Amino acid sequence: MAWEFCTQGASFVGSPCREKYLLVSSDWLTRICGLKNHAFLFLYSETDAVSPSDKIEMVANYLRCRENRVSLVRFEGSEHVLHYYMYPQEYLSAVSTFIRNALESYDRPPTYWDECH
Repeated sequence: MAWEFCTQGASFVGSPCREKYLLVSSDWLTRICGLKNHAFLFLYSETDAVSPSDKIEMVANYLRCRENRVSLVRFEGSEHVLHYYMYPQEYLSAVSTFIRNALESYDRPPTYWDECH
């Protein structure tokens, strides 16, 4: 289901900012695959039933081909969104390193999503 959400889009029922969240979240995979010169960090596991590891690696390889900086951290045996719980040291190290590298190599002002009103 999550893979279909990412590739086909979905809606948030009952959200006060439904249209704006839908714009931001729907079809995000297609939109990020169009980016160049960005940094991406994928934290994943082969046992994640929501985000299949082969699909994550496929997207990561595609992003690399588009001259993006891609970091992959594959955890062993952790389910979806439980990587930090099982591997807190490794998780924090990967995220800290990614943020540090992204900040050191970024030479443009940040772009922010506008707030939902």
